[in-house]
Formats: sequence, C-alpha cells, structure tokens
Amino acid sequence: MTTDIPMQNQLKKTDGWPRWLSRRVRLLWRAPLAHREAVRLAQVMWRRTYRDAAPHWQPLEDTAGVISQIDNMHAGVVGENERMRAALLHMANMPEFDQEAQSRKRFRTWLKP
Repeated sequence: MTTDIPMQNQLKKTDGWPRWLSRRVRLLWRAPLAHREAVRLAQVMWRRTYRDAAPHWQPLEDTAGVISQIDNMHAGVVGENERMRAALLHMANMPEFDQEAQSRKRFRTWLKP
C-alpha cells in the first residue's frame, strides 16, 4: 500500500491507539470493557437492593440489556425512596408524631388548676 503520507505519521499514536485504526474498530475493541463495567455496576446494585427479592438474577449477555437492567433497578430504588419519603411526611403530619403539639398539650395541662 503506497500513500503520500510518510509511514512515521501513519503509525503516530493518538490516545493510545494507532491513527490508522478506524473509529469503529476502536469502539468494537472497547465494547467488552464497557460491558464488563456495566455488569459490575448492575451486580453491585443487585447485591445492595435486590438480593433477597430476586436471588437468581443474572446479568444479560449484551451491553444494552445490562444497561436496561440497571435502569429498571434504578427506577425501583427511586420509587421506593419516594414511597418512604411520602410515608415519613404523612407520619410527620399525624398528631401523635407532632412533637410541638405534644409539648403544647403538656403545657396546657400544667396550666390547668
């Protein structure tokens, strides 16, 4: 293969990759690394949150599938957090959990003759 570009410039590396490698080849080369990292993230999320609920869970084989699993797990965690927050706010508005109301009630009983 003859080119007008000197061989020295063709082999010059950019970002750790030879310049002559196409972008597609570089992305395909990095795909297993992205899949591996996505699987690690999914496994950590599963261990922390869903180990008891789904003991036989396994990550999918393709990266898009693993990212979808991560998205589903995240949606479940966010939904649970919202439900817990709503329950706490509801409890805070209940009279038996209102500390100021209890304090006012005790003060009133103390003032009564």
